[in-house]
Amino acid sequence: MLFHEIGVEPNSILDLNIEPHLKSSFGLSKGRLISKFPRNWLDEVRRNINQLPDGFHKIKMKNVINDHHFMNSIVDFDRTYVSDGWYANAIKENAIKPFNALITKDLNSPPLSFDVNHLNEFIDFSDIDVGYCQVKSKTVSELCAELEPFLRLNKAIVLENYSQTLLSSNKTKALFENIFFKWKTFGGIDFKVITSLHRLKNEVFEIESDLLKQFFKNSSFKGSFKFIAVDDQKNKLHERYLLGPLSGIELGYGLETSTRDHSWKLINKASFINVKRRFLDADIRDEFPEYKEFCFRNGQIKIVDKT
Repeated sequence: MLFHEIGVEPNSILDLNIEPHLKSSFGLSKGRLISKFPRNWLDEVRRNINQLPDGFHKIKMKNVINDHHFMNSIVDFDRTYVSDGWYANAIKENAIKPFNALITKDLNSPPLSFDVNHLNEFIDFSDIDVGYCQVKSKTVSELCAELEPFLRLNKAIVLENYSQTLLSSNKTKALFENIFFKWKTFGGIDFKVITSLHRLKNEVFEIESDLLKQFFKNSSFKGSFKFIAVDDQKNKLHERYLLGPLSGIELGYGLETSTRDHSWKLINKASFINVKRRFLDADIRDEFPEYKEFCFRNGQIKIVDKT
């Protein structure tokens, strides 16, 4: 699985044993996400921390929960919670939709539950399959479920693939449509696709543009969408990534359903910094001044030809 949903008992956060793991082992780039269970989970954690005596422990835990990466590791997975105790609720929910693990204050029962004194064991167990997704033969709904935490947390997205189609291929049409609508529902505002005009060819760009016009016709989407095909004959694109401000995914053969053996995997932090700088932070049109672009923004469609 690309992402693991971890239920964390709110009062377990007060234990200093958990503090280094929250910084090093959780977050979108690590694939381990804290379930917002209950939905006021963060409020409960803050309340518990505020009840600590003033001093080093309290300051340290406040620094942890105010950390940007920690905040972006907390995700609402639409779980139900009733007021009869955290662990009892977690077990009930686990029977309906399994957690990948539960972290508790003092109950250690692997492979589901780990207490704060056995977090190294939990990390080793989780490392077996976190951050990795085998795409072969997975359905559109299964692949969307794999990407859902990424889509929830990244309001701006770049899909970079030198041979990426969207609506003109059966391998990509339903997957793109479902991912886009799910991301839009989560509040997404900026979606950019970067591909190679050299690989895609002018004819396919024109077909994609016509299909995108129909796709966005009467659309309620209030953000920006761009499909940019750059002329990369002198400096060919070689990558296939799905990127956001918080993390990135290496896409194997691309964003497509497939019967071929290929996988998606999370990009490590060092590599992510480099690809984010090139494809998300910079304007790819500065690197490739010859390009064609379909743009939808504020209800308006524009086609740009700089070739």
